[in-house]
Amino acid sequence: MKVWRYGCAIERLGGRYRLDGSLGSGGMADVYLAWDEREKREVAIKIMKTHDLDQQTLNRFLKEASQVVGWNYLHILRVYEDAKLELLDAANGSIVPYIVMEYVTGGDLHKRLKPGQPYPLAETLRIFAQLCSAVQYAHERNVIHRDLKPLNILFRRLPDGSEQVVLSDFGLAVQVDATHHTFAHGGTLAYMAPEQFRGQAIRASDIFALGVILYQLCTGKLPFRHSLQDLQHLSLIHI
Repeated sequence: MKVWRYGCAIERLGGRYRLDGSLGSGGMADVYLAWDEREKREVAIKIMKTHDLDQQTLNRFLKEASQVVGWNYLHILRVYEDAKLELLDAANGSIVPYIVMEYVTGGDLHKRLKPGQPYPLAETLRIFAQLCSAVQYAHERNVIHRDLKPLNILFRRLPDGSEQVVLSDFGLAVQVDATHHTFAHGGTLAYMAPEQFRGQAIRASDIFALGVILYQLCTGKLPFRHSLQDLQHLSLIHI
């Protein structure tokens, strides 16, 4: 397939990744299925959109890979290398940033949830235990995810037909000792703890999001629906 950036058609990246199909799209990037001609395996490639590329957005994209590259934990999506920059046009300095990741075939939790219907209890307990394990692994490495939600919870299908939970998308993650005010924006309102809205994400902010996810699995609905105005009010309250 062809992916268009800066008016140029891209069919391969890095001299080895053949683009085969679209897997999804987000606000910052598109994700494509690709074939790694060197390793002879399918991979997922996240290619940054370029229509509103600025330094802050680029830095966040590059950081996503660097946070977790080299991690080899069964419940966290594998990122194979640091983010790469493909040069399309040397004269104009046109570059396309991309990240090469593990391709998992089981889809995400968001697509499996049905509004108003609790998730099966046995599956809820299995999913939640594996998700907590992934968050603990990240926290032990001083990384706060900051965007835990069903859309970022994927499923890896195993050869025996079973599945494993895989946590993805560390684009908003920060180091525990980072200057949190630098990362004041980002996250998903329904899962965001008040201190995170103030730009002071801590490990407990991820625990808050885990609680929201567990409630949603058990009841089929969110415990509350934040608006920006609600969070602005909560951010003024010091607990």
